[in-house]
Amino acid sequence: KTDLLEAKNELDRKIDNVHSELNNKIDNIHSDLNSKIDNVHSELNSKIDNVHSELNSKIDKSTSELKSDIKLLHWMIGIIFAGVISLVMKAFF
Repeated sequence: KTDLLEAKNELDRKIDNVHSELNNKIDNIHSDLNSKIDNVHSELNSKIDNVHSELNSKIDKSTSELKSDIKLLHWMIGIIFAGVISLVMKAFF
């Protein structure tokens, strides 16, 4: 009966050791995955910020070009209007 009790105690110790080793491995893998996820998250945030900056720059450039084009069109319309007025005045006076 003592041999069985010793065998049971030895088996319990081995089970506890295996359980502890598995818990350590699980904790290590969990930490490793968390670290990798944090790295990917940081990289994604950086890429998102870069794309956001690029888009803002392109939008600003396009807005500036549109404003320039609108000013040019206003001048052209003004010149055409002045020319038409001049022709009308010449025709009647």
